[in-house]
Amino acid sequence: MRSVLLGNGINIQFGGKAYSNDFIMKRIIFNARANKYDPLVNGLISGKEIEGMKSL
Repeated sequence: MRSVLLGNGINIQFGGKAYSNDFIMKRIIFNARANKYDPLVNGLISGKEIEGMKSL
């Protein structure tokens, strides 16, 4: 299984509720739907495929 964690450890550790697992996943899904990860993944995976990973 492959996994990717996007974020800044300091923000996650000290950021409060906005950096809880639930909010992090919501932001990832929101950004995936907006195709904001396209430059990062260089077309290897679509935003829809990233969104689909939430159920894995």
